[in-house]
Amino acid sequence: MGKVELLTNKYNVADSLFQSGMIHAGKPNIPSKETVAFFYSVYGNFLARYFPHENRDLIDSLFRASISIYNKPVRYNSNMDFERKRDFAGYYQRRDTITGPPLKEQHPTSYAEVINYYGIFHYRMEDYDSAAYYFKAAYDANAKYYGESSIVALENASNLGVIYREMGNTSKALETFRDCWEQSKNNNDIQPAFTLNFYQNYAGTLYLEERYAESLKAFDTVLMLRENFTPDNIFAINHAYRNIGQNFHKLNQHRKALEYLQKVVDNHQESADDKGFQDINAWLQIILVYGDMGNYAKLQNTYHLNEGTIKRRFGDDSPYLHKNIVATANALMAMQRHYEATKLIKPALHDSIESTEKNYLHFLYGKAQFNAGNAAIADSIMNTLMAQENLELKVKKEVENFYNR
Repeated sequence: MGKVELLTNKYNVADSLFQSGMIHAGKPNIPSKETVAFFYSVYGNFLARYFPHENRDLIDSLFRASISIYNKPVRYNSNMDFERKRDFAGYYQRRDTITGPPLKEQHPTSYAEVINYYGIFHYRMEDYDSAAYYFKAAYDANAKYYGESSIVALENASNLGVIYREMGNTSKALETFRDCWEQSKNNNDIQPAFTLNFYQNYAGTLYLEERYAESLKAFDTVLMLRENFTPDNIFAINHAYRNIGQNFHKLNQHRKALEYLQKVVDNHQESADDKGFQDINAWLQIILVYGDMGNYAKLQNTYHLNEGTIKRRFGDDSPYLHKNIVATANALMAMQRHYEATKLIKPALHDSIESTEKNYLHFLYGKAQFNAGNAAIADSIMNTLMAQENLELKVKKEVENFYNR
């Protein structure tokens, strides 16, 4: 029932149904432990997709509980059927317990789906090593059971492509996404609607390679296919709109960019009301567009609007607050307002946030200081960052580009 509500974009109704399911899942007399384990993962995947940051600990606990059940051996009672039959009572005086294989070996396909969901959660949390581990395990299980060209195995392979992309190997990612797309088209058992993510990931990787015209064309195709095959999937259509807007921005077609990004905001607020993050991500991109347009008043207004929305939905320690600062600081620097950018960033450097966010903020602060004429401060910050043994790839590339300026 929860999944049906998702098809009509009723996220809050779906959430209430899943919460009701949690009450039943905790009862001790449920005969099918596999049903409970899979339900935990379905609810975890729902939260990870639509409301990840405010439910991070809950999501992780749901997946851990699910995997724990799958890894436990199944226990059977040897005389379960016979003890109620008087004719056999003399032969079955003792009730023994037989231990069978782990639940995941009896239900390999649902287990593969669970660990793929868990990989997606790790990906959203930017834990790419763990994500790759679970995607590979899911692929191995599904390729063995269904075949390498099955939709489930291709989805696992595509998810591995996403990890290649995030780790900077965009050529390998493009190859993987293209291969998944071609294999899916040659498999008559696969409906086209189920393969759109392969081409969508391909289009997104073209964007990362700064092939904006090609990426825009590919996302136009994605949008056309989405509207044809999945017209009620507002979440996926919004994703296409936002990426089209980003490409128009990079191609300096700012009004077209704002047009598509505003569609994301309107669609999200109509379908999800005051929950989720798609409108927030669109506002982040709108801030950057206003920076390139030189519209300081709208930039400031959007920054404060987004800040209030983030705090109301996710609290005062949300990573989206720092993403909002990053977008606004970049927009200010595009307008040559470097001193204002340093003032915006500096307080956030003392926040308790993950190293990826904090290191990038330090880099951005150094860049703003350099542009404001404080080269010594900038060099000190960059040298400190590069001295870190495990500096994140994204930050390392930015610092290297700074040194090559």
